[in-house]
Amino acid sequence: MSRDQQKKVTNAGLANSAADQANAAASFAGTNKALGDYSNRLNEFIAANPYKAGGEFAQDQSQIAASAADTSSNAIRDKLARDAITSGENTGGYANNVAEAQRQATRDQATHMAGADASRIGAKSAYDKAGLDASALPADLQARLYGTSISGANGALGVAGDSAKTPSFLDRLGGSFADAFGKTLATGTGGNG
Repeated sequence: MSRDQQKKVTNAGLANSAADQANAAASFAGTNKALGDYSNRLNEFIAANPYKAGGEFAQDQSQIAASAADTSSNAIRDKLARDAITSGENTGGYANNVAEAQRQATRDQATHMAGADASRIGAKSAYDKAGLDASALPADLQARLYGTSISGANGALGVAGDSAKTPSFLDRLGGSFADAFGKTLATGTGGNG
């Protein structure tokens, strides 16, 4: 391969590499923007965890338990009051029944809240794990992008560099001529001196 051909191959390789690098840079910038958007949405997702202490789940469960307890104790009280009106019975002993119904409603509410809190903690752990797993994606993609970019650039320049390594016919001929000329000068100078 002549020097001119080597130069053309090298220049073509460098031009291809420059075009590839420009395309890769544009793609890389787009991917980085998408990763930034992904990270922002992921942060919003993690911050909006409905299972955190005092979050939506806990508030809803507290309201459900309180409503159930009120309904239960009020229902007993109302039933006893209706029974007293319809039967004409003495209601003096009903206060103990109403008080026990309220205590039972409070115990039921506490049991419900304990179960709801256990469910909340389990769901929060699962939610947090999903967020943690999803947060590994940007770092993994960044590592892959850099690896692809570097290997592409090295591959393109490697082809251009390899083409320049091969000496041309004129390089060989010139090298042979220079060797012979150098020997002739060395022998000619040494023999006449």
